[in-house]
Amino acid sequence: MLRTNYLLLLLYFCGVLSVSGQQPGDSLLKLSCSEHSYTSYLPVSNKPLEVIRHTDYALGYAEPHEQAAWVCYVLSKTECKGEEKRGSSFYPDNAVTTVSATNADYKSSGYDRGHLAPAGDMSFSATAMKESFYYSNMSPQVPAFNRGIWKLLESQVRTWGQVSGPLLVITGPVLTDSLPFIGVNEVAVPDWYYKIVVNPSSVPPQAIGFLLRNEASEKNLYEFAVTVDAIEAVTGIDFLPGLPEADQQKIESQVNGSYWKGMDQVKITPDAPSLPKKCKVKKEKHTK
Repeated sequence: MLRTNYLLLLLYFCGVLSVSGQQPGDSLLKLSCSEHSYTSYLPVSNKPLEVIRHTDYALGYAEPHEQAAWVCYVLSKTECKGEEKRGSSFYPDNAVTTVSATNADYKSSGYDRGHLAPAGDMSFSATAMKESFYYSNMSPQVPAFNRGIWKLLESQVRTWGQVSGPLLVITGPVLTDSLPFIGVNEVAVPDWYYKIVVNPSSVPPQAIGFLLRNEASEKNLYEFAVTVDAIEAVTGIDFLPGLPEADQQKIESQVNGSYWKGMDQVKITPDAPSLPKKCKVKKEKHTK
């Protein structure tokens, strides 16, 4: 009986079962079983966001912070092996109705234009690569963070994608009130960033989250591992709203490090998530 429940949950992820309130073709969990499709099964925030869909990723734009609160995409084995040359130019995102950040906002700020959806995950096509350089996909990051522990985490996710893809990846900053900002457009400088990786092919399906402070670190990645529930608590975002509540609880309340290469030392229980107290926000209940 237990294995039957796992198989049913896997069917949810592969889009064989319909998701309440959505058209069959709109299920991100279905698209996560495809190799070349962008995400359309979107997280739900307790704050208003402008949802923008690019060719290979989607984002929820937070105008008060002038950046995305989340970026969501599918990473397949094929996409992990892309050979498109990394871009060097950054572009305003004309899809943002209120206008995105620009070069001027970051100039002489001391912060890197940190990718949320990494260029390395978008190297499978020229279009995907270019769109990864939209300012809607950027967030101000401390250089030693962006080029250090954050880059290491991005590389680790690609390693998992090569072995276990397709994966669902959701990433973004923790946007709270009264953050410092840069530029004339007042681009908020987050204190924390998160990344969530879901493997729908595991039996049972598995998820792992990471919560990292925007600073240099020499720690091992497993020290930043948290549950999806923990990230929901600090962001006010519901990351898998299309799944039934019981299935969400199974996936979001625990991390089993044995399913994730390099994470064997992760020890997290639903009762003791690793939470940064200074960035907690209230999470409101959403109607499924």
